[in-house]
Amino acid sequence: MMRWISRLLFCFVFWQGHLIANQQPWADFWQHVGVIRSQLKELQSDHLAQAYAYTSRDFRKATSMEQFRRFVEAHPVLERYKSITFDNMFFQNDMTVFQGTLLDVDGKKYGVEFDLIEEYGKWKVFGIKVAKST
Repeated sequence: MMRWISRLLFCFVFWQGHLIANQQPWADFWQHVGVIRSQLKELQSDHLAQAYAYTSRDFRKATSMEQFRRFVEAHPVLERYKSITFDNMFFQNDMTVFQGTLLDVDGKKYGVEFDLIEEYGKWKVFGIKVAKST
């Protein structure tokens, strides 16, 4: 029992030291999550133009406001979500990819992926994928 407690304590101290030594990645993590949550909140409030403003310039070049509107309409969970959890985060080229689950107001779960890219010092949404409900 003592051995288990000492291992747990070691892991906790190591983890705390890692957090203190690497604060910038955690700050970036919360900036990314803030962008995603802010965009979803705008969609939930029926502010399509403001949600579109969270997208990157390349996204807007490839996707008009009308196409974005149709995408949101095709995935109503983006406007009717109750909560979001993030299950995975990884880096791919110059993007940060967040994978998670959106829970809608009816209790259905949808897999979701947000690709973010840095643009002029700010994080912007470069892509959104929504899977069918489970």
